Amino acid sequence: MIYPEKRPSWWDETHRLVRHLSEINQEKPLSQSDILSVRAVARKIIEIGDPIQSMMFLKLLSEFIFIGAKRIFFDVLNDLRQSHPEIASYFQDVDVDDREEGPVFTPLAMDRIFRFFEEEYGYPQGVLSSKPLSELPRLVDRMMHEGAERDMAGWVIVNDLMRDDPHVVPVFTIKQSKRTHVFIFDSTGHNFSTNPYDQKISAALEELIKHFKDSEGVSGLLSIYSYKTKRQNSDLGCGTFSTMDLKNLLERHTNGMESLVDFYQAQSPDLQPRPAAHELDPSLTLPIYELTTLPPEMMKVTQSLRGIESYRKTSPVSFSPPFVERFTPSWSTCLKIQDMSGLTASVAEIQRFDESDRPKNLYVDQKRLQFIVYLLSLHFGDLPHSLPVRRVLFPQGLEEEKGSPRSPLPPLPFPELDVPAIEDEGEGSDALLTPLPGTSRGQPDLGLMQVSDFDGDDGDFP
Repeated sequence: MIYPEKRPSWWDETHRLVRHLSEINQEKPLSQSDILSVRAVARKIIEIGDPIQSMMFLKLLSEFIFIGAKRIFFDVLNDLRQSHPEIASYFQDVDVDDREEGPVFTPLAMDRIFRFFEEEYGYPQGVLSSKPLSELPRLVDRMMHEGAERDMAGWVIVNDLMRDDPHVVPVFTIKQSKRTHVFIFDSTGHNFSTNPYDQKISAALEELIKHFKDSEGVSGLLSIYSYKTKRQNSDLGCGTFSTMDLKNLLERHTNGMESLVDFYQAQSPDLQPRPAAHELDPSLTLPIYELTTLPPEMMKVTQSLRGIESYRKTSPVSFSPPFVERFTPSWSTCLKIQDMSGLTASVAEIQRFDESDRPKNLYVDQKRLQFIVYLLSLHFGDLPHSLPVRRVLFPQGLEEEKGSPRSPLPPLPFPELDVPAIEDEGEGSDALLTPLPGTSRGQPDLGLMQVSDFDGDDGDFP
């Protein structure tokens, strides 16, 4: 995205406003007048009709989130979709009761995010992707009979067998000791029961049972696991859960941590996978297990401080080694090690208070908005532009994460736009403007600029 040589007239005041409201909302509900003040800016942005300014505004809302920001965000996004119909392939509108919900990601959108992970983080190519539900049994069968030891794959499963089902499910598979282990982390959880009226299981699990239940010799080659607890509280958060779950699980296996299979085997007996096929069908012989705990790196997405504290007290598997998260302040990828106390703090800081003065964790909502901004930035950055290109330089002298020095910046082919850090007492805010990653190193970064506070960045969003 081409950044304007001069910041728009609304930028500094709006930046201060949304940051201030986000901070207030951590302590108490916002007033209706507070929300209306941001909505007034949104109307102005829509009237201006400049996609660059629309993207800048969306980035502010995704960075400094508060109760009510999501609906304003989607109002501006919908206007951008109307004026730029070519981005329609990233979004699908779904009918829901919640007026604040916007569109869901399409498989193309999630695949674009996964390709970025490969390009930026050096993940093995093709491990993460979206797949239709109808292909899942074949994919698992291929892993069972053709996969090598420690082969793995993560799929966002899209239900193509049911019309108008927007729900997607993350499925992670790994082959270990000649057995294929299939982990299903449906964000809506499950309820195992032999009573069909009480039973609630993922479409992915249902399809695997249907395909493999009568297959001979499968019991020695396949294990299927399903996570029990519901994590999703919004209508349309499943795409964000799926993307983050698979990213976190792949990160575990590419950074020398114990495999997911070993993690569960090392749990105390009450937290180990529990055989549960008989709870679905007394005659079912498939090795199906119920999971009641998550790896630490997935706990932030649960948004549950109670769950994190329970894990700290009961699980013998601690951070050994601590898990790693990634963030990208410039052209290089930095690693950030996070322990349990850091995890707890970063989950707590995304809590906001709704109009009924009830605390609500907006972590997944924020990630969803950030992924949308990221997708749009990549899209517009891939398009040719005739306007002169200017860049906001990465500010020098920032303290680095220990053990993660930043690579030297590549030479810039365009003149610099000098935008120093802005103090609260002066114009704007103390956040720094830095490029959002997503283009090749050493090439013009046409991506949207990122508002980033490095001391407070939890590191999840790439």
